[in-house]
Amino acid sequence: TMKNAGEIEIVFDQSLKDRLKIILAIDNGGWSMEPYVDLVQTLFHYARAAGYRTTYIDNQADFLWNGLTAADLGVVDEWHRAPPGHPLDADLQAADWIRSRTLELPANFIVLNKAGVHFLYEDSYPPEAAVWGPIPADYHQQPDLAVNPYDNGILYTVDAFFSRLVPDPAAGLGSTIVLYTSDHG
Repeated sequence: TMKNAGEIEIVFDQSLKDRLKIILAIDNGGWSMEPYVDLVQTLFHYARAAGYRTTYIDNQADFLWNGLTAADLGVVDEWHRAPPGHPLDADLQAADWIRSRTLELPANFIVLNKAGVHFLYEDSYPPEAAVWGPIPADYHQQPDLAVNPYDNGILYTVDAFFSRLVPDPAAGLGSTIVLYTSDHG
């Protein structure tokens, strides 16, 4: 349940364990996640204790950050690091993997730290995915144009992500719960 526009309370009910899959998708992380590090660490511990298979996917880094430590990996069954070269479709690949995992196995707790949209915004999506333009040649000289690549990035990294994760919204993901938090869309 969400309360106070930020506090997350997840009830781990043993009777739901074999039917429920939980995905926590975090867009960004890093230093803005600092106040929530203990919560994410605690969620992994609760999920593991409740019998969930725990997975941490980080599409921003190939090292531990966001306050996670090697000790935290003791309750993480799988740790997927950012793909080499940080491909633009890393989040879409993660959506495919998560969809496949949730259809194959019950009782998953998956935390995804998406690559998301970050400055320079036009580096967050392929050129052919652009809907809005023009793109500023100089952000300091043309700050009013920053909204175009930012919105293109949001469209690609959020809408395309969910289109891949849930290709048929009417069918949904069964008993999967998706919690999506973001500082960029």
